[in-house]
Amino acid sequence: MSQGNEFSLPSGATLLVSMASFANAKALHDALCRELRGKGMGDVDVIELSKALSSKDPNGLNWVADKIMGIVSSKEIESAFFACAEKALYRHDGQEASSAQVTKRMFDEPTIAEQARSDFYHVFMRVAEVNLRPFIKALSSALKARADQGAESQASSTETGPTK
Repeated sequence: MSQGNEFSLPSGATLLVSMASFANAKALHDALCRELRGKGMGDVDVIELSKALSSKDPNGLNWVADKIMGIVSSKEIESAFFACAEKALYRHDGQEASSAQVTKRMFDEPTIAEQARSDFYHVFMRVAEVNLRPFIKALSSALKARADQGAESQASSTETGPTK
């Protein structure tokens, strides 16, 4: 597994998430975009979403959680999520020896099912965060650069005054 991001979960478990393949991450991205548009959330501010995903601010992550929990029941998103989650390890007692690959089967494993299910939304959010952040960060940067260029252009036309 490539270098990952380690997260502590509310149950005391640890989640290690590595980026999925481009194809799997893009499938999650596209499914999420379709669902957001389909649920009337197409006007989600990309810069606000990018800030929320790239910050460690719990309020930003809560904002993202609120948007995603409304659409998490989508079978397309579930399928794309589990394809990305194959690159994640769930350590139910925080120890490396207890590592389990994140799959649907893991949530049925008798020794950890209750704990794992209590962490499901946190696992979902962290897998999505790691895999979507690069797309959103790039889009946010591009949009910010365009906005800055527009502001500079407007400022220079104001300085030179109206043309006659």
